[in-house]
Amino acid sequence: MGAAIFCNEDQIPFISTPNLQRLHAYLGNLALGKTHISITEEQARTFLEFIPREEIVDFEIMETAIKGIRLITRKNREIRLHGFTIQVSNTLSPGMAGVEMKIPGHDKLFDVGERVIKESYRG
Repeated sequence: MGAAIFCNEDQIPFISTPNLQRLHAYLGNLALGKTHISITEEQARTFLEFIPREEIVDFEIMETAIKGIRLITRKNREIRLHGFTIQVSNTLSPGMAGVEMKIPGHDKLFDVGERVIKESYRG
């Protein structure tokens, strides 16, 4: 069942952070490791919000590129990552990202956990 069934072109559906948290709590363990879960239109309406298209005055894409990655150890040692596969995912925590990495030559992704998103300024 697609969103077009219960949404008209004059309204834009979105899910707020509190509703996303409610959705995760509602789905519980059903969502673990899955990229797709079917829910009914009625269930979707309890989590989605709609904004009239005419109320939108601007659309901005936030930073989407990773310009460099480094690890900093507890002893403040910096390790530059070359040849690593990095998987970054959105989390429910503002300013944070979920990070997993794969060492060159290995198949397993290692969970680094939630990490703070930082901007690096070079003066």
